[in-house]
Amino acid sequence: MAHISLFTANMSGGGAEKIILNIAKELSNRGHDVDLVLVNATGPYMQNIPDCINIIDFGCSRTLYSLPKLVIYLRDESPDALLATLNHANLVAIWSKIISRTPSQLLIRQSDIPSKNTLDSKKEQVIHKLMRIFYPYSDEIIVMSNMGNEDLSSNYSINDDKISIIHNPVNVKNILEMKEESAGVPDFNSEFVISSAGRLAEEKDFSTLIESFYYLQQSLDVELVILGEGEKRDELEQLTNQLGIEEQVSFPGFVDNPYKYISRSDVFVLSSKWEGFGNVLVEALVCETAIVSTNCPGGPNEILQKGKYGKLVPVGDSEALAKAIQESLFSPIDKNHLQDRGMDFSIESKVDEYEQLLLES
Repeated sequence: MAHISLFTANMSGGGAEKIILNIAKELSNRGHDVDLVLVNATGPYMQNIPDCINIIDFGCSRTLYSLPKLVIYLRDESPDALLATLNHANLVAIWSKIISRTPSQLLIRQSDIPSKNTLDSKKEQVIHKLMRIFYPYSDEIIVMSNMGNEDLSSNYSINDDKISIIHNPVNVKNILEMKEESAGVPDFNSEFVISSAGRLAEEKDFSTLIESFYYLQQSLDVELVILGEGEKRDELEQLTNQLGIEEQVSFPGFVDNPYKYISRSDVFVLSSKWEGFGNVLVEALVCETAIVSTNCPGGPNEILQKGKYGKLVPVGDSEALAKAIQESLFSPIDKNHLQDRGMDFSIESKVDEYEQLLLES
């Protein structure tokens, strides 16, 4: 068995953090010695880390400040492989390997479509310039979708032979158990329930979803629940007030068990402008919930197989989104087909692919 390290900033409630934790758990279950190396050991997912995983807490306030500690860690521990995720952590991992001169296999996981990010600050612009310079120094880059592959090769001048596509894994067994939990079951009072989940941020475009819901509620007894936290919360709540639908739209924030909400919804909606993959769509498939998604850059088209397992609509089109939701309410896809598709992304099958790359050397 191998000594494998996974490096990221923290265990906040994001999709990348959830994925890295699931990978860590599965690798540990297979008998590997797993270190979860964190810039700062904070965030709601900390409580979900089993004792079999070694937590290495650098206690730094910023990812860049962890560089000297990661260099020392690599020299002292010399793991067989290091897997990093998220842009800042990826760069620090690359620099640490160069400085430490350790033979550890270095894989970086690119969880988004980098060219789609809005580079509003000088800091973000610098980060992307550094990615173009240093990403080729990694041993392998893992992307979530074909579009992620195309983006790195076309816009970041990275050779295709250095890029591997591994769709995000989900813990199917865990989702199936959690969706059946009876404690804290949400109290829905409408005939139809629409759910969505994600960071309340620009790229998730929840404002378009809220506008589409405004159209729907004029003719249907329906409510909308949006799970997640983020900088756009106040703006989104104000929008519901302006449209007069604040009583029908709820923002429960970050919840430990989103599957109780998703599985009890009639339709799950992803309204994003872009996605690295769209992991929550796979989770909704496992929950047997009908799906409507924007056909945004990233993984939705691949996950839903061009509309076979859920409706795809243009980005930012609230009327098309409303129409697709209404059609899904009254003509849903067979639930068994949805869950069968979700099973294609099981943690077991996808970690097989990660394990092969991590132990390649």
